Amino acid sequence: MENKFIRFLKFLNRNEIKFVRFLYTSYLKLKLKEKNFTLITNNCTGGIIYHRLGLKFNSPTINFYFPKDEDYVCFVHNLDLYTQKANLVHDKENSIDFPIGLLIPDDKKYPILTIHFIHDSSFEYVFKKWEERKTRIIKDKTIVIFDLSFPPFPHINQDKYIEDFQDVKYPFVIFLRNTDVSKYKNVFSFKVPSENIKVGSHTPSTRIKTYLDQFNYVKFINKSLKKRK
Repeated sequence: MENKFIRFLKFLNRNEIKFVRFLYTSYLKLKLKEKNFTLITNNCTGGIIYHRLGLKFNSPTINFYFPKDEDYVCFVHNLDLYTQKANLVHDKENSIDFPIGLLIPDDKKYPILTIHFIHDSSFEYVFKKWEERKTRIIKDKTIVIFDLSFPPFPHINQDKYIEDFQDVKYPFVIFLRNTDVSKYKNVFSFKVPSENIKVGSHTPSTRIKTYLDQFNYVKFINKSLKKRK
């Protein structure tokens, strides 16, 4: 059994880490020049960035993911349609461990998109949040992130998705992992030691920064919004 002194040292260590993390995120917040913008993402990456910067969720793409990469590509290319002229309905037949939503556009020429709300248990709650947050989209301050680094989902058409994304009308970046990205435009690759590690996880070497911090997202946001002015 641990003695009181060992427990006290562990207590100090935990709180020291929390304090240094606080200082680091405070530094990021100071470097951020614009506090009011929209991040459109295919998974939780946008929510992580908003949360770390202490910002309001000005986006409906929070706490869920698109299980089909092609659905996200379609969503971004037709953002107005899917956020203004589409209905989010509950896919009760396939919802087991978490709610699954079907985003059905009014225009039948466009496909129905599938969304997995993996962090929630109530469709009523995620529907309410979707409707609320989609009204917060700031069209002239919208930035898009396409995270293809997220395990364990296979991205079998990775090159095609990257190519199809190049004419997106918003500032964007695509995330890969452990990949040579010299042939790509607007693509960043994380150096991650294991395929099972999530980019949002803290690095074991510092326990302060995450793998996501390899990408200077504050600088990217500042630069992207400056271009749009």
